[in-house]
Amino acid sequence: MSPEHLTLYGASSICPNIPLDGEDTTRLYVVSVIFPNGTHGILDNNAQAQIVWNDTLGYVYTRQNGRNVYIYEPIYAANCAYYPYGVSNDCSCNPLPLELSSAALGIDTVTPTESESEACGIDFSGKFIGEWSHNALDCVLCTGFTIICINRQWIYSIPDPQGTAQIDSYAVTNGTCYSPGLPLP
Repeated sequence: MSPEHLTLYGASSICPNIPLDGEDTTRLYVVSVIFPNGTHGILDNNAQAQIVWNDTLGYVYTRQNGRNVYIYEPIYAANCAYYPYGVSNDCSCNPLPLELSSAALGIDTVTPTESESEACGIDFSGKFIGEWSHNALDCVLCTGFTIICINRQWIYSIPDPQGTAQIDSYAVTNGTCYSPGLPLP
């Protein structure tokens, strides 16, 4: 389990989330895994994610913030996967379902659409639900936040609020964009 760019036990993301090889912008990487049962999956790549060794389970993908463990999933193998935006990966996603609590807000809600620059369009906020962690990922005026289909999985990416080129990515199951004047559910 030592493919190029894969970081084990690191204090940073598993895959690069900063520009590489003199590139101007950061590539959007995800963690592509094979689970012990032979199935494949796409997992989050962000500063809270790590691959660690467990003496009973073997390699484990984990994402936690402080004491809150959002994901603790045994894996057989992992690799850093990158798909350039706009290049077909022949693995289209089903339409992203609306996030139910936000969708109940009514007429000022819209379904997020695939975009390399705006997950929700200009002047909209958004709420997305993580695939593995089931936690809410919110953006207020979602400038720079993206939503893209990679290997049949919707990936929501968040630029670093400090203005660095770092990008964190999350696999999501649903999302809703809404007018920022509406209360966040």
